[in-house]
Amino acid sequence: MVRLGFKGIKIHAGEYAIAEYVVDPVVELAEKLEVPCFIDCIGRISDVKRIAEKFPKAKIIIAHFGKYLSADEKLLDQFINLASTHENIYLDTSGVILTHKIGEAIQRIGSNSIVFGTDGPHDEPDTVSFAKRELEKIKTLKLNLIDEESILGRNILRLLKI
Repeated sequence: MVRLGFKGIKIHAGEYAIAEYVVDPVVELAEKLEVPCFIDCIGRISDVKRIAEKFPKAKIIIAHFGKYLSADEKLLDQFINLASTHENIYLDTSGVILTHKIGEAIQRIGSNSIVFGTDGPHDEPDTVSFAKRELEKIKTLKLNLIDEESILGRNILRLLKI
């Protein structure tokens, strides 16, 4: 993996549970290689909490603040709370439709624990338009320059050691 230049690992819960016997060796490898592990947990907060606690040195990026296109403020708050209590948790902005939750997270946990994402490529309307919408979502927050630059690039560059 290292020889091939991989910079991270993605786990997608999809239609199966995030079973320990499947996920733990992957997160353990990410921790060992010091690469981030991007997890789309489809809202399964207890699974992510278990992983974060079992692997405190693993850099875990939670896709979509926990769940793609979620309108459940309480669920997103749970993931923000998790990031506030676990230094190894980062939140990805892609597919977050409650933009104000991104602003709340910045106030609560700081911009260093949030990474910009697009969840692309997308066919509809097209990849560039979709990415532009995701970028505009961050721009509407009217962040200070340091927070904006951290979220839009510096944080992920740091995590990927680039």
